[in-house]
Amino acid sequence: MKSKSIKIGIFIGLAVLMTVIVHLSLGGKNQNYDAFPTLDNDVTSMSMIMKSVQENGWSGIYFNPRIGAPDERSNMIDVPGVDSILAFEMLSINTLLRPSTPRLLYYVLIVTFITTAWTMAWLLFRMGFDMFQVFAGATLFSTAPFHFYRWLEHLAISNALTVPLVFLIAFYMIGFIKYESKKKMIAELTIAGLLIGLGCPYFLFFGMIVWVVAIICRCIRDMSVKAAVRKLWPMAAAVIGFIITRIPAFIFNLQNGKNTSVYLYTRSPAEQEMWGLKIIQLFVPVNYSRVPFLSNIAKAYNSTGYIINENISSGLGMVGCAGFIILCVCMMYSFIRKTDRSSENWTLIDFLSLTMITLLLTSAIGGFGEIFNYLVTPMIRCYNRSSVLISCMCIVVVVFFMDRLKKKNRDLSILCMIALLLFGLNDQVRLPYYDYRSTADTEQEKVYSEFFGKVQNMKDNDMIYQLPYYDYPEAGPYKPFIGYLYTDNIRWSFGGIAGRDTKAKELYIDNGMSTAFLDGIRKAGFKKMYIDTDFYTDGGNGIIGFYKNLGTDFVKSSDGKLYVFDI
Repeated sequence: MKSKSIKIGIFIGLAVLMTVIVHLSLGGKNQNYDAFPTLDNDVTSMSMIMKSVQENGWSGIYFNPRIGAPDERSNMIDVPGVDSILAFEMLSINTLLRPSTPRLLYYVLIVTFITTAWTMAWLLFRMGFDMFQVFAGATLFSTAPFHFYRWLEHLAISNALTVPLVFLIAFYMIGFIKYESKKKMIAELTIAGLLIGLGCPYFLFFGMIVWVVAIICRCIRDMSVKAAVRKLWPMAAAVIGFIITRIPAFIFNLQNGKNTSVYLYTRSPAEQEMWGLKIIQLFVPVNYSRVPFLSNIAKAYNSTGYIINENISSGLGMVGCAGFIILCVCMMYSFIRKTDRSSENWTLIDFLSLTMITLLLTSAIGGFGEIFNYLVTPMIRCYNRSSVLISCMCIVVVVFFMDRLKKKNRDLSILCMIALLLFGLNDQVRLPYYDYRSTADTEQEKVYSEFFGKVQNMKDNDMIYQLPYYDYPEAGPYKPFIGYLYTDNIRWSFGGIAGRDTKAKELYIDNGMSTAFLDGIRKAGFKKMYIDTDFYTDGGNGIIGFYKNLGTDFVKSSDGKLYVFDI
């Protein structure tokens, strides 16, 4: 009973700490949770999905009837922006709290920190560590740099709760984690496998690599393939979970045909070289470090290095780097000294060392991952995302050796763990020196709210065509979603899926400046024209002049960049 109370206390403590950390990282009391953080990057697309779920429930993950006009709806099922776990979190929070769309976005971010800390804590409890080691390890992993780099832009990667579950299953496979009750083992590992399958596909893919290494290790150690095969069933649960998530798309494609035009299905195998992992980036300090010397190193590399993109988020942080080096040293020690393979401790360390090397060889630019992409499928391209699993392993190793130290000197171990936790939080956590939202962002929020409030009150604005036309997704900017985000009931042309919702694209002729174009969109049902002058090299002077010459009513944003014309 006491043990259960302690565990519950740890989980509550982690939830409170993660909430405080995210709140402070957002700007603390100065943060306006009902204002969008920014609308110039992937946050805009994620915000669209959030609002779609608020308006349409679970179906809003796959279909949105207010974007992609004049088609009935945007068939987002072709390019799922969120996994099933993230969608469930969105729906649950929205059902319970009914927040504004920006507030829902922030709440989901907080939940990703909490759930990631919880699953890491569960893994560490299963490994037999004490409550303080569990609390420290879970905190260090959930606040690892990837979470602050990915942040709101890539909530699907921030939601790393399935990563510790990958290692829970792997440690069971190699025999490091044992269960007293078979029923409890089956229930827990089945749930873990299903969650991994329902979560981010990248973590499932890299998890499969980890599990293959575990099975090979088990085969060699026991000299029995049969014994290792008996440990495969959690993998089956993960596959079942993945299949469940793909059922809606499978049925939709059977009914409507496969969309081969969308970028998701036209990737090149060589893109692995663009989005692959770079070992140096595991060690580069975080670019938001409060230590000038460290932040200068990061800025110097990021401004001069080659192929700098989302792989900037691969950093492990100082504590993670220590774990990485420990694994490298242990691997050499184990190989040279021929350590006793029957020792559970060295079984774990050898497995983690081998897994780390395998992930590096697979994920590094031009590594085995690119061979996989050429021979099997190029769908997996962002191999830098394996750094989240490497981060988890490195934190596990640090906690493991702190536990070994505890058996020799308990007081010293506690002091070292406290020092590591405080050092790690100071190194990893991004705390703004000022309000997270700049004055410019706040003013822009006022401009959008005022402008789209006027648009919402216009008559006969059921459908609005947006200029210039851009395909969605990944072929253009996501900023055109602001019309959808700041209005209700109005249908917008932007957001139709490329290769599927093509009517808006077919209507786009003469760069939107001709009588034929206007006749076409009127026949399609459009009565208003939206123009964002930021997307025109001449500042929109040409196209705004054309529409003003029509002599119709229009509304203009206070900054003079957005227009809606009555056509």
